[in-house]
Amino acid sequence: MAILNYSNIVNGVDIVIKIKKYGLITYIYFKQARMYWQNVLLLSISGIITTFISCSIWMAIYMGRTNNAELENTIKYIVFVNIINMVMSNNLEMDIGKRVMEGTIAIDLLKPLNYIQYIFFQKFGLFIFKILFFTIPIWILCCVSQVSVEINFAMIISLLLTYIMIFTLEILVGLGAFLTTQVFGLSLVKSSIINIAAGLTIPLYRYPDTLQTVFNNLPFQSIYCSTLNISNGTSSNNVIQSVLRMLGIYSVKQSVIIEQIFWLFFLVVLGSIAWRICKRRLTIQGG
Repeated sequence: MAILNYSNIVNGVDIVIKIKKYGLITYIYFKQARMYWQNVLLLSISGIITTFISCSIWMAIYMGRTNNAELENTIKYIVFVNIINMVMSNNLEMDIGKRVMEGTIAIDLLKPLNYIQYIFFQKFGLFIFKILFFTIPIWILCCVSQVSVEINFAMIISLLLTYIMIFTLEILVGLGAFLTTQVFGLSLVKSSIINIAAGLTIPLYRYPDTLQTVFNNLPFQSIYCSTLNISNGTSSNNVIQSVLRMLGIYSVKQSVIIEQIFWLFFLVVLGSIAWRICKRRLTIQGG
């Protein structure tokens, strides 16, 4: 019993040390983001301009039509998915590719820290700063576009899952640098696929039925559209939602979050397998 109690105490101390360690990493990179706030400001301006242009195009398309509700839904969709992309996307694959080309990735792997966890809490500090920094620009964007969203607990959970899913997806693309030593092309492919398959450029419900069926059964719509689906009280028409309805789960909030958890589990498993393979085939240029 004494040995068991001592073991529990040691495990508890280890957990506290890890929390303090990774919490410190998050705090350091939050301060770093605060020091270079001009970069975040320029990113926010770029995102707002892009979103404004997209909304203007759709307003021009609907000009003269009487269906204002459809236009409002489209504008809300465009604004929401672009805000998520602006706040949560870090282009992490480019950072990993740069470190592989410089050779500094070897030093990172030798540190007494899990590399993936280190990057996660590093970017989480930037994520917290973005949320605080983008509050006013997002509020202005919503007012200009006349978009109103009531945040609830389910949406907050969905947003956290969205952040982790985007992080995992960027890690997967970044691991390509371990094999190719150049990830710029992969990053462009990733951005193009997301713009199309997640509906960042054109809402998914505007695609032909065949493409809607394909894209609704991919993880991208779950990443970018789930929180909006919870807000609208709707869910995507895909296999996962059909299975959940067969199991008696009809709540939109529950079904959407369960779908996100499923795709997150899939991406994490895929990332773990890719991480084990890529570490053994790492080729370093430069340092």
